[in-house]
Amino acid sequence: MSNLAVRVISALVMIVVIYGALILSAYTRWAAMAAILSLGAWEYARMITLKFTAPASPTGPAHLLARGIPWFAGLLVFVFTIPHFPGILDDSITLAATPSLWLWGVSIAAVLSFTLLGFRFLAIADMAPWIYLQLFGIAYFGMYASAVFGLLTDYPGWKGIFPLVMVQLAIAAADTGAYFTGRKFGKRKLAPTISSGKTLEGAIGGAAFTVLVVSLLGPKLLGTGFFANLGLGILMAGTAIIGDLFISILKRYTGTKDSSNLIPGHGGILDRFDSLFFSAPVAVFYLQLVQN
Repeated sequence: MSNLAVRVISALVMIVVIYGALILSAYTRWAAMAAILSLGAWEYARMITLKFTAPASPTGPAHLLARGIPWFAGLLVFVFTIPHFPGILDDSITLAATPSLWLWGVSIAAVLSFTLLGFRFLAIADMAPWIYLQLFGIAYFGMYASAVFGLLTDYPGWKGIFPLVMVQLAIAAADTGAYFTGRKFGKRKLAPTISSGKTLEGAIGGAAFTVLVVSLLGPKLLGTGFFANLGLGILMAGTAIIGDLFISILKRYTGTKDSSNLIPGHGGILDRFDSLFFSAPVAVFYLQLVQN
């Protein structure tokens, strides 16, 4: 089977599975987002750990650290998502009924765990960058990117994910517009040390196409007016580029081509959802401002 066929089949399967879960029920909607965030954290922690550990033997402590830490990071981010579980905030008995206390508890566990593991298993020169980068990953996926839950509503079916669909379409528009505009008119590199393919002209074209898409679909999907859609389009175009560059920096730093091989022909979760992770908090914050 050709690489193109693999990419097409895996993309179709991914779309059916993820969107099927998103529209099936509030519980599967939460499960899909929690799984994507946790797997993203797993990939991030895996890349960071492999950069700073070179296991001498398959049973040595460094090897065990490299294999176990990514799963631990994914578990911590999953725990961060629990307050978003449908209906859990209605139960006053659960600790998750006080989200701030829950977040404090998980954050404390993350800081203590990664600090002690770094002290125990890593050389002194590697301790600080490994600990700080791992804790950044937990905070990024567990507290920043988890704002993606704010793009989900209580409505059943497709209507319940209209904000998420709008953001994803905006990101796709930014990528598509930047690609074709850059190929036709691109001359000035946008970030030459990070990505040689991105151009300033492409970014401008991507922003224009994103504004057009959001202006056309925003009234239907979000109920927003012209100026609100204009602002959202510009913001999503910018954050889509930054999110992509953010992961490009990580992959260059760790010497990896793809974040993982979880998605055949496409790489990993971070390769496909990098812009969504970065854009979602901005979109949620912006929409709460303009819709209130």
